[in-house]
Amino acid sequence: MSSRHVRGQLFGYRELPEESGLWGMLLPRPGHEVAAHGSDAQDVIDRLDEDRLVFANTERLGIRGFLLAFFLPFTLVQLIATIRFIPSVKLDSAFDLAFIAMLLAFTAIPCAAVFYCARAPIPPPVIISRRLRRIYAWPANGKGWISVDYDDVVPATFVHRMVTTSGSATTYVLTLCQLKAGTREIECSIVPAPAQSLPQSCGQLWEFIRRYMDGPAHALPPVRLVPPLTAAAWMARADREVLHNQVDDEHRVVRRVTSMYMVWWYGIVFYWAERARNWIERTAPRRPLPPELAEEDAPPLASDYRIIPYSPIELQAQAGTLPHMRRRWFICGVLSTVLWGTLFGLLAASAWVMR
Repeated sequence: MSSRHVRGQLFGYRELPEESGLWGMLLPRPGHEVAAHGSDAQDVIDRLDEDRLVFANTERLGIRGFLLAFFLPFTLVQLIATIRFIPSVKLDSAFDLAFIAMLLAFTAIPCAAVFYCARAPIPPPVIISRRLRRIYAWPANGKGWISVDYDDVVPATFVHRMVTTSGSATTYVLTLCQLKAGTREIECSIVPAPAQSLPQSCGQLWEFIRRYMDGPAHALPPVRLVPPLTAAAWMARADREVLHNQVDDEHRVVRRVTSMYMVWWYGIVFYWAERARNWIERTAPRRPLPPELAEEDAPPLASDYRIIPYSPIELQAQAGTLPHMRRRWFICGVLSTVLWGTLFGLLAASAWVMR
């Protein structure tokens, strides 16, 4: 791999390569290029009708949920430390005043982080307007809506490689790039869905978008939408949006060693983060839609697109009453509480006994 691709892996690509390679794969452009994959978009679509295609907003909200679940107990630990240390400071020197100021700052920072995670407007999902033939997204820098002409985008599957002390992982990200005229420089890019574990999944998702924009409704395969956003459906949404490849249609863990490891590891480590994510998604303020979309923002009507109806088991899962799913998440919740409770409990005890 060249140094340019190494920099791209570390800091992001500024130019889109002209050919597929170790960096990733170029996909067929909008229009009449031959399809390289079949089409599929299971568990990543929130709305599908003649007007627009709306993706589930999973990845960035998942980060917010984790930060809220982490900083809330950390703030309590910091408050304990502040209450414990302040009475022992005599305030008779500049050093003592600086120490108190630093302690208060360390307390204010996690408090501000908790408030931000809980009440900051949530980033809107990616919206593809079939009527306007444009793709809308709210970038990570939060500077406002961007939109690109669907017919001008250059789609690609980027390879993301992560290496840590505990191992390595490779994921694949569908990225819709808008290039500066006459160059390969990326002017802006939109990632409509979370990273995938297989490269063909990105190709299938892009082909689903192409058929939606340029083909009749019957050209799309039946698609299962994400579960509705309710307090009771948080377990079903986590299974479908995050663990979709590891959990079957009945919300049972797939009988593979890797699936069992991923489901239980994720459930134990991120149980409270998932609950926080669901709460944020239901209660946090929302960004207004662009004017051209807000004008016709109405509930989706019946359409010819084939939406897979929710099965009785799926409806039970969305109501939070599916026994084996509740049992799995209950065990994860208990073990997660023990894990994080022990960690933050030891920190709080250390802050209390130290002077």
